Amino acid sequence: MTLLFFDPAYTPEAINTWLIRSIKATITAGPDYKKKRPEILSKKKYFMCYGYTDRETERGLKIQKIITLLGLIIQEKIRDFNHYYSPASIDYKSDLYVLQPTPKVNIRKIDIARSKFYTGGKFIHEEKK
Repeated sequence: MTLLFFDPAYTPEAINTWLIRSIKATITAGPDYKKKRPEILSKKKYFMCYGYTDRETERGLKIQKIITLLGLIIQEKIRDFNHYYSPASIDYKSDLYVLQPTPKVNIRKIDIARSKFYTGGKFIHEEKK
């Protein structure tokens, strides 16, 4: 079993980056058909903290979309898992998301994001001759 726990900054960009890094760190090299087998993926869990209020559910929806686009599924969500001294913008608490990769995990998106990270946001693509 592979477990990762993280409490990133509560922005869509930070969540996306942390999830991409988690997937990259836990899905080993090799052909997609081998690393995306359900029996392999079911042994990987990502525990992510994220907070938003019941008055700002659109923030939660943005994060849910990121999770889905990366090919992850929310296995469980534990409300009010963490309690903080601040910030008030999230009512001083966050939820714990238990995420698992599915065979739909988007390796191409991860590779493109990695390329942009190392090229300062510019995706460089050279045509093969």
